[in-house]
Order: sequence, then structure tokens, then C-alpha cells
Amino acid sequence: MENSNGSRRIILYARVSSEEQAKKGYSLSGQLRVLREHAEEANHEILEEVVDDGYEGDSLWRPGIDSIRRRVSEGGVDLVLATERDRIARKRGYAFVLEEEFREHGCALRALEDKEEESAEELLMRAIKDDFAEYEHAKIAQRTFSKKLEKARGGEIIAGRSPNYGFRYNERRNGYLVDEEKMSLVRRTFEMIGREGKTSYSVVRWLEGVDPFGPTGKGWNLPYVRKMIFNDLYRSLSFEEVKDRVPPEVAARLDPHKSYGIWWYNRRRFEPKRTPPKTPGDFKRKYKPIEKPRDEWIGIPVPDPGISAELADAARTRMKRNKAPSKNGRRYWELSGGVVRCAECGYVMGTTSSGTPTNDYFYYRCRSKYNVKSGCTNGRGVRADALEREVWEIVSSALRHPDRLRTGLEKTVEYRRESLTTMPDGQLARWAAEVQKAKAKRARYQDQEAEGLMTREELRTKLTELDETVDLAEAEIRILRGREKAIRELQRSGEELLERYARLVPEELDDLSPAERRHVHQLLQIEVWVPHEGEISIRLPFVTDRGGFRSEKLAS
Repeated sequence: MENSNGSRRIILYARVSSEEQAKKGYSLSGQLRVLREHAEEANHEILEEVVDDGYEGDSLWRPGIDSIRRRVSEGGVDLVLATERDRIARKRGYAFVLEEEFREHGCALRALEDKEEESAEELLMRAIKDDFAEYEHAKIAQRTFSKKLEKARGGEIIAGRSPNYGFRYNERRNGYLVDEEKMSLVRRTFEMIGREGKTSYSVVRWLEGVDPFGPTGKGWNLPYVRKMIFNDLYRSLSFEEVKDRVPPEVAARLDPHKSYGIWWYNRRRFEPKRTPPKTPGDFKRKYKPIEKPRDEWIGIPVPDPGISAELADAARTRMKRNKAPSKNGRRYWELSGGVVRCAECGYVMGTTSSGTPTNDYFYYRCRSKYNVKSGCTNGRGVRADALEREVWEIVSSALRHPDRLRTGLEKTVEYRRESLTTMPDGQLARWAAEVQKAKAKRARYQDQEAEGLMTREELRTKLTELDETVDLAEAEIRILRGREKAIRELQRSGEELLERYARLVPEELDDLSPAERRHVHQLLQIEVWVPHEGEISIRLPFVTDRGGFRSEKLAS
């Protein structure tokens, strides 16, 4: 509604995203200056100036737009004005929603380039501009991503706000250099987890003490430490290992006598979550990460972090096994996290409690018993305090005889190694040869089809058979290598057990906390199997040659 002198009560709106600000030189102040000049010429009354700094136009969840919508709904606003239509929204549907919503409250939504008339031609022109804004946004994103892919294939890091901890950018910000002061903390982190068996919480507390600001200036947390352990940046690889993980032209420039880490690009894509904010004023964009196929990843070599592959693998194995203990029933469950299993279905047994407010009883019980599809009928519950006490008596007894413990460890490792080395015809080499043979056959079949010696349908059948052969061979290779890795982990756990706990006197063993006892159980790789009825089996892989212990005390 215009005033008697033809002026309007208007809100000026300006928006810029970080990409546009960097590339096009858009500025909020420049947009507002143009809008003010127009308002002054038209003798409009400016009620408010609203900006969205760093928000893209492909969503309506922006603080500036949100405040304008509230102000318009209260009434008293005649016009919301922006410099161009793509400042309002980069999707035609969003612009249409805002126009309809504002129209209900007697307010118009315009850009300086729009005409005042509401003719069919003008409405069509606005729709075309909105469509072009959406197209332009998609093209900008596509061009930006293509340039980043090109840089990555050339061996350049795509710089973010800050480098990964332990590294710093070079002068051109397209590569990493090792920050020795911080990298020494990263190496120590891997040693604490991989060699000393420290918990993630203790490592985080240590890092907070030596570097309170952490990687981003906000301190440390468990997710960041976990991501660091599993990041290939911090796993040293030889030139032979790296050259197959990076583009050929990048590998040709590497020094064959050096080791490198790997920085991966194009590993994930992020889809924005199209959901409204959970709380008023929460305009942070939410994204859902989706893993891309492995062949789309681009490896970029970085300077050697100084962390051996063996140490990195040991830390990763420890993190995978580091399951949080159950906190059910306000107690520490020493055998939770995969130690106690149902002898009938093989599932990990859960924890439960019952009783009165003054007298609780705690049990380990199979959870799949209540899953009809599992078919498990084991409803047996075992008193937690009795089972934990029985297991610890067996474990502490074994720890009091370190010589016997070491002998058992050596025999177990030797037996498992013999089972690998005595495999007929060298299975690992045989399966690797099968993979190479299948790849060679694939090339020959394709040549025959190209020469007209084989039909397309025959080629498809042959390639399907070859793919099945390759999948089978690669699965067998993974199994064999997994066995070798399990042997190394068993040996490492045994050595740590002997080094840290076998020297303790009986009184010190009895004084270990529940958390420390649980750590010992993990090192021993204990398995406790609970049947539907009868004796409970307690197995210690390298403590006894008798295959385990039977608990008569806990027999039902």
C-alpha cells in the first residue's frame, strides 16, 4: 500500500554466499548502497535493512529471510526489495513461495530489474530469470568441482579452512608440509593406542593437556581422534604402495626412495538435508555424507608422517575392538563388548538388571532370544557378579605364571603361522595369479568381440563368469591376509599383556579396577560361551592347551 505521497514502506534485502564473495566480488555493502539510492529516488521509507552473509540461495532456511517473513506477517510492510532475483532465491519454487506468502499480507517481493506491472509477459519473464538463476548456480557448482578435480589429478591438495593436524600448507596452499611439533603429538597418539593400549578417553585427556586448543582451536574430542587414527594421511607407505593409489602422472614425479602418506579427494559427496531447523534461529546447514565408489577416489601423496604401517594398523585394530562397556544398571560390566556370547546362536549377550530399589540383581542374557527370526531359545540369565568373579579367578591365576603364559603364546602363534605356511601350493600366490589370469582373459575376450569372433551376448556371459572368478579370488585373498593380521595382533596383545600385567604381585592383580580388568580380557582375547543349560565355557586362546575352562560353579 502506498502512502499519500506515493512512497512505500520497504525492507531492503542483500545476500552473498562465500563462493560468490570470493569469485565475483559481490559485496553486501555494494548491494545495500544501490538499494538505498533507489529507495531515496522513489521516496520510499526504509523500515529495515536485512542481510544474509555466507548463505546460499538454494534454501529458504536463512536467518535474514526468516526475520523478513516474520516482519511481513505482522503487517505494515509494502515491499521487500533486492538488487537481483537470484539474491532472493536460486530456485523458482522458493521465489514463488515467498511471493505468494508476502502477497497474502499485502506485501510485494521485487528485484530492481522487475517491472511493477503484473502482466502475463512480466510473470513469464520473472519465471525465466528464476530458472536461469537456478541453472547458473548449478553451472557454478559444476565448474568449481571440475577445477578441483583437475587440481587433485595433478597431485595438488584442495585447501580448506585449516590443514589436517600435524601438517601445514605450503606457500601456494596446494600441498602439505609436516609440522614437526604437532606431528610428534600425532605419533605419540598412535603409540599410546597401538602399542600401549591406552583408551581413547585417556588419549584425549593427554592431548588436552599438551595442546589445549586442538586442531580447530576448540579443543579435542573422541570423534576427531578416531578419524585421525583411520586417516591414511598418518600411515607411511613405500613408493611401490603409493604409486598404485595416485594418478600415474603424479606417481612419475615421486622419489622412489621415500615414503608418503595419502590424502584422498572425491571420497564422499554431501547431500543437504532438506529439513527445517529443530530450534528457532538454527540456520546451520545440515549435510548427509555419502561414500562414493572406491574407483572414484583420487589419491594425493603427502610428506611421510613418520608413522609405520604396522603401528597405524595396530592402532586401528585397537580402535575397532574398543567397544564401550555397558553402563546398564549403574555398574561397570567387565565382560560386555563382545566377551560373553550365547553358545546357541553366537550373538553377543546383553546386560539387564532387576530387583527392588534397594537390592538390584544384574545379569548377562542373550538378546536374540527375543528376536523371533533368530530362532534362538536360550533364555538363560547369568549373574554378572558371579560370572565376572569366576572369569577373573582364571585370568589372575594365568597371570601369576608368566613363563607358562609366554610359552602358550609362542605355541599359539607358531601353530597359526604353520597353518598359513603349510597351505597347499601357496594359496595367496595362487589366488593372486587367478586374478591376473582373469584380467588377461577379459582383454582377449573383448578383442575377439571387436573382431567379430564372438557375439555381444557371448561376451557378456564370459565376462560375468570372469567377474565371479575375480570376486571369489579377491575374497580368498582378503581372508588369508586377515589371518596374517590376526596373528600379528595376537602376538602384539600377548607381549603387551606380559609387559604390563604379568609382573604384578597377586595383591596388585586383585586391586585392579573393573576397567583395567576389562582391558586385560581384551588383551587375552577371552571368550565366554553360555549354553542354554550346563557348564559355561571360558576360553583363553594362548593360556591353556586344554581348549578352555568349564565353570562348574555356574552350571545350571
